[in-house]
Amino acid sequence: MQLDCTFSITPRIVLSDKNLSSTEKLLMGLIVSLTLKNNYCFASNKYFADSLNISVRTVTLALSKLKLEEYIFVKTDNGRRKIYLNKEKIPTKTSNRVAETYDVSIESNCYHKINNNYKKNNNKYKNKEIIPVWLEQKEMCNSLSATKEEIEEMNELLKDL
Repeated sequence: MQLDCTFSITPRIVLSDKNLSSTEKLLMGLIVSLTLKNNYCFASNKYFADSLNISVRTVTLALSKLKLEEYIFVKTDNGRRKIYLNKEKIPTKTSNRVAETYDVSIESNCYHKINNNYKKNNNKYKNKEIIPVWLEQKEMCNSLSATKEEIEEMNELLKDL
């Protein structure tokens, strides 16, 4: 099974904007992550709705609000909608730097071989620790018969109970 290693980048200016709802902030993070490669995204409202588990109408309203706040602008090219980030408001240098290092840092950490780690990480108990010491090293556990004094002392202690 391969893990889904996509990520969302929400700029701080968007996170701190009190005019935006949490849904609009999440949508903006999704748009930023989709625009990293081509500087635009052409995802449908249905795709956004399915990704964020919200209705298509909510996506439409959120996109309208993001356009109104001038975080994004939309162009139509050959009948296809393209959503662009407003570079005057969103710092794209940071998001481009993340996109360039994506292959090296995030994917290498995300797709490591999880299924083989249990063998390497299970080093708490070793077979030797499971075998009791008195069975493995009998010479350490030799017992001697109690002397008369020790027996009398034990009997005295047991009387008090």
